Amino acid sequence: DVRYEVRSDGSVGVTYRLDYRLGETGRRGILFSIIRREPYGDGIHDAVYKIDDIRVSSPSGAPAGYEETTENVNGSQLTTLRIGDPDRALATRDASYLVSYDVAGTLKTHSENAADQYAELYRDVTTDYPHIHNYSVSVSAPGGVRATDCSAGQGECAHSVDGGTARYSG
Repeated sequence: DVRYEVRSDGSVGVTYRLDYRLGETGRRGILFSIIRREPYGDGIHDAVYKIDDIRVSSPSGAPAGYEETTENVNGSQLTTLRIGDPDRALATRDASYLVSYDVAGTLKTHSENAADQYAELYRDVTTDYPHIHNYSVSVSAPGGVRATDCSAGQGECAHSVDGGTARYSG
């Protein structure tokens, strides 16, 4: 479950609820990556996102401390959180984590003319690893969301706008 809350200043509050079914006991936690910089448009420019106030907790009681590293991967800059306790293995195969952070610079403004100006939130919400069995995403914004689109891999995902909130699932 992922929530994006667009704020009036253009920043976005992001919260992921990650429910893991680990393949075995004895794991020490998970890795979670946040994109800070990525190629944008023509391949000459980059989109840069300011990430602040990272918070991690675990509703299931798993260790939720984290170490943060930043690396460049395939032209993008990622901050990876190594969540868990390196000195304590999980006693269960199930673990849930809440990862929250604030991001600035992720809204793109488009317009044919000043009267038609709008902001777009375009984010890669999931990755191919680990395999995701199902997901849901909601996006709220001041004044409500007016339109939505969604793609997943080579296809589309279910999307709708209800009461000014965009919802996606797959």
